[in-house]
Amino acid sequence: MPTLRVARGRSTAPEFRFADAAVIGRADDCDVRVFDEAASRHHAVVRREDDGYVAVDQNSLNGLYVNGRRVERHVLKTGDEITVRNLTLVFIAEGATERPTVISERLTIQSRLEPVDARLGGEDEGLVGRLAAVYRFASVLNTPPRQRRAAIVAALEEAFPSCAVALILPDGNVGTFSRSVVDHARGRKEAVLVREPRVDMPGASSLVAEKILSAMAAPLGGFGALYVHRAQGEAFEAADLELLTALANAATPCLRPADAPPATAAPVDEMIGASPAMEALRAEIAQIAPTAATTLILGETGSGKELVARALHALSPRAQGPFVAINCAAFVENLLEAELFGHEKGAFTGADRARAGRFEQAHGGTIFLDEVGELAPGLQAKLLRVLESREFHRLGAAKPTRVDVRIVAASNRDLKRGDFREDLYYRLSVVSIHCPPLRERAGDVRLLARAFLGDRTFTEKALAKLEVYDWPGNVRELRNVCERCGVLARGDTIDIDALPLEIRLGRAGRAADPGKLKTLREMEAEMVARALEATEGNRTQAAKLLGITYPTLKKKIDELL
Repeated sequence: MPTLRVARGRSTAPEFRFADAAVIGRADDCDVRVFDEAASRHHAVVRREDDGYVAVDQNSLNGLYVNGRRVERHVLKTGDEITVRNLTLVFIAEGATERPTVISERLTIQSRLEPVDARLGGEDEGLVGRLAAVYRFASVLNTPPRQRRAAIVAALEEAFPSCAVALILPDGNVGTFSRSVVDHARGRKEAVLVREPRVDMPGASSLVAEKILSAMAAPLGGFGALYVHRAQGEAFEAADLELLTALANAATPCLRPADAPPATAAPVDEMIGASPAMEALRAEIAQIAPTAATTLILGETGSGKELVARALHALSPRAQGPFVAINCAAFVENLLEAELFGHEKGAFTGADRARAGRFEQAHGGTIFLDEVGELAPGLQAKLLRVLESREFHRLGAAKPTRVDVRIVAASNRDLKRGDFREDLYYRLSVVSIHCPPLRERAGDVRLLARAFLGDRTFTEKALAKLEVYDWPGNVRELRNVCERCGVLARGDTIDIDALPLEIRLGRAGRAADPGKLKTLREMEAEMVARALEATEGNRTQAAKLLGITYPTLKKKIDELL
């Protein structure tokens, strides 16, 4: 029997064997499932006909592609790549023992040169053109640094004629581009192709407003990107994206800024901090990440639980799969169930089409359930079933859906107390990781503050105030304070007067140990801070609230600072 093997993207299995026909699409009854909302329910079919096995488009909206070209019907041979939205399958005929590469089929290497027109045509001409474009592009990378950027842009325009191109770098951009497309490529460090902006990326308002036909971008090591779009003609195809990615890979070493992190930097190394608590956390992540164990991350609000979850995913064997995060506290119960498990068309009012849930979107990767302690009891029972069987039902579906995901959950409260199911807690906490609060990370406040401020710096007095503050909001609160100081302060050096009043006063962020008496100075500072907080910083009203005069309050504040 012939085989369809998954080459890129994800489906319900790594390969599919079939006899007469295999239906590819988004519907549950398809032989090969496509987890992409832009795919049609029954998008295409591979079937046996008189002239062999053929791939046939089933009147889909977004088209069937074979070897990067849109087709209605295509006679298949071993090695052909069939693309339906984000899923690419390789066709392997019955009895074939290996998959020949597409390039070796299209281009015959000979021992002597012959005129290109005599032996190449059609697809081959396009292939040779792309290889020539890569060769010409590589030749400009040795241009002197001052002329290099202009030369790269010119070579990019030559590789993609009649297109608008852009080079995006940290210290300046050349050309116009869609920020949404570039942010996707640079943030996720993956090339992106937008064939139809209204369908593929409706949030890219500039593409829609300027009536851009098609756009694509490829990352430059995470610090920049190459970008191309066209307003007329034909939409870009997979082969165009492969060419742009090859050019970006070639250009990355010579364009990388001196202070940019290496492209191979692991996410765990991006965690800022050199305290013993952070070193222990890194070691714990490195030990747990390669396993498939369900993991529960515990820690206070703002301590970096999602960053830990992303590091677990990036250092795992599932790193090439999707990472899907959802905050369980952000949805009411009914909406959260549809968000997690998806729904069929007509499952409820407004469900005008079927939709894959977060678990399906995370197939082959990791799903991160933030604030899992906020799940309603009914959803806790359904999550327990998913943990045990990796199966669930979409809303309105008769058949179960099976997924292959690693589950990472997080909470800022003790799940062993309250109404959280005990059996679910033990299923989630196969392995537990504790994120240390910022107050337990001695010395990390300085490192974090410097990272958040960028080119600006705090004075030593300001840093001393930051270090003694209790930080009830942890790293998130520190980031917000740094952003506030950056907006309000003048100049490159930020002094103590730019800090929020509660930090200048050294107010405790949480209840003190009841067995320990406060000093008179600590009590005065707390009372003044509470009065100012209650009056939104109005010192006159705060003085009245405390029963003292305005000059007395001003004198107290000066003494406490």
